[in-house]
Amino acid sequence: MVVAAGGGWQGRGQTLREAEGRSGQLLSFTYKFEPRARRAVDGKSRPAVGTHRARHRLDVLHETGVNFGLPRFGREDAVLFIVTVGVALAYGIAHDHVTATLSPEYFLAGKNLASDPRPFRWAVTALAANASWPLGVLGGMAFRFANEPSERLPQRLPLRRLLGFVAVPVVTAAVGALVLGVLPIGWDPWKQRAVAEVLAGAERAPAFVRVWRVHIGSYVGGALGLILAVGLVRRRRARGGPALERG
Repeated sequence: MVVAAGGGWQGRGQTLREAEGRSGQLLSFTYKFEPRARRAVDGKSRPAVGTHRARHRLDVLHETGVNFGLPRFGREDAVLFIVTVGVALAYGIAHDHVTATLSPEYFLAGKNLASDPRPFRWAVTALAANASWPLGVLGGMAFRFANEPSERLPQRLPLRRLLGFVAVPVVTAAVGALVLGVLPIGWDPWKQRAVAEVLAGAERAPAFVRVWRVHIGSYVGGALGLILAVGLVRRRRARGGPALERG
């Protein structure tokens, strides 16, 4: 009788342990695969187990020196972007007003400003500003990431020294515009003369072509100058020196 009772209690204990094991498995399954079913407790939702695991992995990567953080933008970065956009706007507006004086037909017919109800000079200014400010933003981004600290180049240029390189693409843009602008009109590998005669007439076609080339030269020269400036910034950082800042 005692043995039977003991066997009965033993059987009940084994059954209870099996039930607890199944319950634990069910709770684990629910917690792992149903993170969206978490109910808010005191106004705060319980994070899923995947969140804890992800945080733990990021902590481990941080301790081992692996950093996936994005560059932080501060006051100096805002100043950099204001300067690059301002320089791009100043160059673009001045550039377009000079070329509009040389060939109004380039803007009236080539840029379709003849249908613009605003005064001609205001329309040229708006056109130049719309084309220039994105280039200023692009230049600011290039200078910002060229000066970003890294393992190979942990030091960066101070803002004042970095701003000195902003003049590089401006100078190369002006040089490119001048070089293409003074080329002989008879040299016409892109058949620009024929297009200019249709839009501006045979008499005004040479000025139209010259201004067209000036604009192409500014874009090409500015792009090459920006690449050169980024290389110069990184070269200056690689040389080091007491004037550099630690990132």
